[in-house]
Amino acid sequence: MEKILRVFDVSSFVHAGKVNSYAMIDCGLVMSGTSFVNPKIPCGGASLLWNVIYEHATDDMIFCMDRDPSIKREMLPSYKAQRSFNAEVQKQKDIVEYILRDCNFTVLAKDGYEGDDFVNLAVEKYRDYYDHIYIYTGDSDLYYLVSDTVSIEPSSSKAKRVNMSNYTYTVRKGEYTPYNTVALRKIISGDTADNIPPLYSPYVNVYMSIEEDFSNFEKIRDLFRQYNDTDGVEHSYWVEPLTPIGVDLNILKPDLSRVKAWGVAFRNSNFMRHSNTGSNASIIDESINELVNKGLVVK
Repeated sequence: MEKILRVFDVSSFVHAGKVNSYAMIDCGLVMSGTSFVNPKIPCGGASLLWNVIYEHATDDMIFCMDRDPSIKREMLPSYKAQRSFNAEVQKQKDIVEYILRDCNFTVLAKDGYEGDDFVNLAVEKYRDYYDHIYIYTGDSDLYYLVSDTVSIEPSSSKAKRVNMSNYTYTVRKGEYTPYNTVALRKIISGDTADNIPPLYSPYVNVYMSIEEDFSNFEKIRDLFRQYNDTDGVEHSYWVEPLTPIGVDLNILKPDLSRVKAWGVAFRNSNFMRHSNTGSNASIIDESINELVNKGLVVK
């Protein structure tokens, strides 16, 4: 039997699921001041995650969370500076993280780091331990991790499935992309989404013509050093994932009874905290109350 690890870029699921206005946990009527309100917990992102969790419940899983990328911004002050804060998206991220931890899943998060940093860390840690690692994301930045034993799975209907067999014609729609040149190309071309400027170098055409496996960022820097391209070396650090320090990578065994109870809550639009729908759903009553008390609801 194959040993499988599934690694999740949680933000991709949250952004894909936030538009689902029907994915709500109805918390019932509660007193707020002098009147009753009916708070609901938005769980579009969590519901998408649970689709995968249910299908592969026996595999090991790691969930990678975003924090404010303050460390990368110290290196490049403009990094993602154009992005405005979205309170509703952050609320759903907090909800998903709370629920995952409530189920005793392995959740990786640390101030200053992004989900990509933890995805990279998990793959590097476990690449030789598992027969195959599946990364669930909608972020093309992680395509450099694709290998014979690592592949990309879509986090939504708009995301891509990328593996060794389809890499060259799937990474960029309608364009040929040599295997594992994605990171090098991002360093050269920049990234408007992350506000990373392009590399202005007389050797850009030379770099772009090389078809080699550039999954290793140190190999990319060695290429730049061959041409004494110090700007290229600096740019590479803006694109390369950081390595979080002091992170516990031990994979926990989830509480499947709580996983099932939350799944019932996501899927039943008439779910009430005390409905006990046949799967012992009431075991998460206290957790739902805590989410309400934290204000992680819409009214």
